[in-house]
Parts: sequence; C-alpha cells; structure tokens
Amino acid sequence: MNSDTIVSIPVLSGELFDTSPEPIRVYIRYLESRVQQLEARVHELEIRLAKDSSNSSKPPSSDGLKRKPKSLRVRSGKKPGGQRGRIGKGLAQVNNPDVVVPHAPASCNGCGLNLSAVQGSCAEQRQVFDIPQPKIHVTEHRVEEKKCPCCGENSRA
Repeated sequence: MNSDTIVSIPVLSGELFDTSPEPIRVYIRYLESRVQQLEARVHELEIRLAKDSSNSSKPPSSDGLKRKPKSLRVRSGKKPGGQRGRIGKGLAQVNNPDVVVPHAPASCNGCGLNLSAVQGSCAEQRQVFDIPQPKIHVTEHRVEEKKCPCCGENSRA
C-alpha cells in the first residue's frame, strides 16, 4: 500500500457499538489503538528508509548498491585552469624590497674560471612575499594613589 493513499476507517460509535458485547468493544478499542501504533511505526520507518548520505549524516557506505545519479553538468570543452588570454592577478613586485639576496655564480660553467672578481648583471629577479608572525604587544597600566598633604585624603587615578 502506498503511504500517500488515505484509508478512512469507519468509527464505531452510537447504538451499534453500545449494543455489542463488552469483550468485543474492548477488542475493537485495542485493535484501533494497535493500528495507530503500527501506522506511526510505518511512518517512522518510511522516513528512515528515505534517508541516505546525501540528505543525512549517514556515511556513503550505508547507501547500499544503488547507483548514484549522474551529474547534470555539461562539459564545456575547455581545459581546467586559466584560459589563454586571461590576465593574471598575482602580487605585483615592489620597487624597494626589505631584503635583497644576490645569487652569483662562483665559477664559469664552461672552463671553471673563478668569477668572484667579475662584475655581473641582473638576468632575472623574483620576489617572495612572506607574511610576518604577529608579535604580541603587552601594555601594563598602573594606577597611582596619592595622599593629599593638606587633608590626608587618598585619591586614586
């Protein structure tokens, strides 16, 4: 039976119910209460059965062997990442960095001659931006108390 189907149960009352024997009336009331309990239990189980990992805190392994629905996204044909012609928005180099570290070759790659006395030119420069660790600044406030030489009253700041 579908849970959306509404079944109307006739209510026994009045003359027909009052004229029936007492054990039958007790049994009917018992059956009515039992039906209500079972309907509540079925409703609770249907709610629990409808839950899976996408609409509750259940792990994906508890979903069973059902297939996941396919994504409705359509492929764009573009490669992942930035596309050609896109203008990058990295950090711009600064004119006066805090520290300059020169990297000079010590010897010639070809003949091995010592190049420490030879003047070089800058072929490439790169900058690294490091965020400094925050330093805790502690301020102590001291309250002074002074005694008036005239009246002897203590005054506090």
